[in-house]
Amino acid sequence: MTDMMNNKHVRVVVRTRPTTRFASQAIEIIPDKNIVNIHVPKPEDAGFINNQQSDWSFKFDKLLHNVSQDAVYEECGTPIVRSLLDGYNGTLLAYGQTGAGKTFTMTGATENYRHRGMIPRAISQVFKEIQARPQYAYTIRISYLEIYNENMIDLLAPVGQSADMAVVEDKNGCYVKGLSQVIATNEEETLNLLFEGETARSVGDHALNRSSSRSHTVFTIHLESKSRVDSSDDVIFSKLNLVDLAGSERLAKTASSGKTLKEAMFINKSLTFLEQVIIALADKKRDHVPYRQSRLTNVLRDSLGGNCNTLMIANIWGEADHLEETISTLRFATRMSCVTNEPVVNVQYDPMTLVKKQEREIKELRQELAMYDTLIGRSHVQYEPFTDGQKAELAKRVRAWFDGTDDEIEIVTLRQVKEIMNVFKGMYLQWAQGGDRCELPKAGGATGPATAGGMERDISAALEEEDGVGETEGMGFSIGVAPVSGPNGRRKVINKKAPPAAKKEPFVPNAASRQSSTSFVYGSSPAPTTGTTGSGGDDAGHSPGGSPEVQGASRFGDQGAMGPVGIPALQPLPPIPARAKPDRNEEFETFKRGPGKDLAQALIENKRILRDKKRALVDLTARVTTLKASITDLKTAVARDRDQALQADTEHDPALYSAPIPADVQAKLDSLATLKADAKRHLEAVAQTKSELEYAARVVDTCRERLVREFDAWYLQVYCDAPAPAGVGEARPTSVAERRTAAAAAAAAVAGMTTDASVADPLDLAEQFDLMLNDKLMEDPASYSYYAALKRRQRRGAKPQARTLM
Repeated sequence: MTDMMNNKHVRVVVRTRPTTRFASQAIEIIPDKNIVNIHVPKPEDAGFINNQQSDWSFKFDKLLHNVSQDAVYEECGTPIVRSLLDGYNGTLLAYGQTGAGKTFTMTGATENYRHRGMIPRAISQVFKEIQARPQYAYTIRISYLEIYNENMIDLLAPVGQSADMAVVEDKNGCYVKGLSQVIATNEEETLNLLFEGETARSVGDHALNRSSSRSHTVFTIHLESKSRVDSSDDVIFSKLNLVDLAGSERLAKTASSGKTLKEAMFINKSLTFLEQVIIALADKKRDHVPYRQSRLTNVLRDSLGGNCNTLMIANIWGEADHLEETISTLRFATRMSCVTNEPVVNVQYDPMTLVKKQEREIKELRQELAMYDTLIGRSHVQYEPFTDGQKAELAKRVRAWFDGTDDEIEIVTLRQVKEIMNVFKGMYLQWAQGGDRCELPKAGGATGPATAGGMERDISAALEEEDGVGETEGMGFSIGVAPVSGPNGRRKVINKKAPPAAKKEPFVPNAASRQSSTSFVYGSSPAPTTGTTGSGGDDAGHSPGGSPEVQGASRFGDQGAMGPVGIPALQPLPPIPARAKPDRNEEFETFKRGPGKDLAQALIENKRILRDKKRALVDLTARVTTLKASITDLKTAVARDRDQALQADTEHDPALYSAPIPADVQAKLDSLATLKADAKRHLEAVAQTKSELEYAARVVDTCRERLVREFDAWYLQVYCDAPAPAGVGEARPTSVAERRTAAAAAAAAVAGMTTDASVADPLDLAEQFDLMLNDKLMEDPASYSYYAALKRRQRRGAKPQARTLM
């Protein structure tokens, strides 16, 4: 098989659709040389002079004629998926006319597990390769994009919630902005996403295909891997695009009309732009490649001429009626093979790992700096960001230095210098704004609207103006003080560009302006300090505690904010005690005896089967060990008998090798052959039992998970007022007592059910289908995830589509 890393050009593989009417007279296929020769006889009514081309010869990387899905994937999908795990992007796209088998090649048929297509097989191989590489940690994300009539649709988004999408490009390549990427942890979840997207895809009836794909789809597997062993910060990102292109068609032949005609025009238009991009990429003299002409070419920019391993499967319909479309497909495939890509490993740095590394370095540097400060006697140095209380304390010291009461401020760190500059900035802004808050303190100890405490809060507000709304109290970590100017004591933003009020005397700080601020309950009106008089009236008789409303709020321990001035806050109601819930273990036993009895019995039966399989495997293994020991002993006995016969006969008969084998030796040889056959049969039984054991273990896990999940739903419905599951129309009991009574009645009803086989209900169609499905799974246990995802989709039903295609 050709290695993908050694080929930079786009690999092209041609696959023929199996048909009983293959045009063998016109199409010659040479699989050994990967050559397709086509001969179209010239029409007799064209006249004697007819220069129309009638012979074509095409050579490709591989030619697959009448092969199975397994052979197609082994040739096309396996090398790309392996390179995906190594960090290379990959693209696998199917091109061809309508009805040539593109969707069958990519998705396959769900009726038979062996007919599954490239996408399910690629999903299975990805998870198998991940399990084989435990030294790496992988994260898988899935996206499913549909391009219908030049509109991009997210097939994995909920109906009606698809966001606006656009193709953008960054240093890491192209991606669709707004396209959802769902994390998948196992094969079954990924297949569920695939089947969910398939139910929402645009499919319509066509003259050449009863279920024709009327849109382009791109199923992408995004892979992120990081080494568990190395300490490197490198993260490898790769993606695999699995593209199912809509079929090209000749409108003159298909005679499409109405909505089908409109769809065909959009499809042919996008495929024409795709061909133009291919031609531009193949021409080395072209500087510009028209990627932006259509959504399809823009999405596939990385796959066409980028850093991606790209392989195209050209599907042809080898019948005489479709020779023109076959020639067109092969000519397009020939142009595609001229495109060259440059695959590279996509390595990025993990931002979270870098952040943690830098945080660790910062911590170590701070420890070294603290050790240095301790050695030189500077243990009080502050390197951490200043808290609100520390900022307020620093503002007081700066004001004291500014007033002359403090001779010096010791500078110890650059952070302290920055905080001091912020304080000066706040004081300057306070002076520049003017207003009542900047008046000088009045004689007699009475102050204007701006006291020292208000000044302190206003400086803090100016410092925090760029970060948000509100002031920080100078006391440090407390509820905070609301300014008088705010309505109902609420905080407000200071507007730098507000027009100045009546011209006041500029602010000149002095010792009289330094007064301790009074703390109040958040949301209440600040009470004036004892001995001071405000402009609103005489409050000298009030205690430092503030107004009666404030005192009332203090009695409740500051649990609630005060309302408007004069209206006391409402006393909060006592907390409602939580309803006591019963023990989950006891309720789980009740559930297993009642509503979950069938599931519990099924789990017990599956566990019994699992134990039987384990015992059978142990017995078979012991039997194989015994047989191997018997074979070894018998071989030793036969060799010993031969040696003894050789020693006895060499003295008398020189022609020893022509002597007949003794009867006892022959009997031992026959027994040896029988033991070998028996051992081989038991080894095959061991392999089969191991496969059945793995499947039985999966069934037990699934049954256990379902039992726990349904118990959780039942428990929430009965005891936690959770809504009933969809489809349940029975009235639920309201009180806990009624719920327990109903649960007990259900348990009693289930316990009283007869188990007589003569009155058992016959199996319905769904149960018969489950039995048949289990038989198929026993034949091929590897298909468990595929059938489980398919069964879940069938149970959930088809997803409603936004478009109805006829």
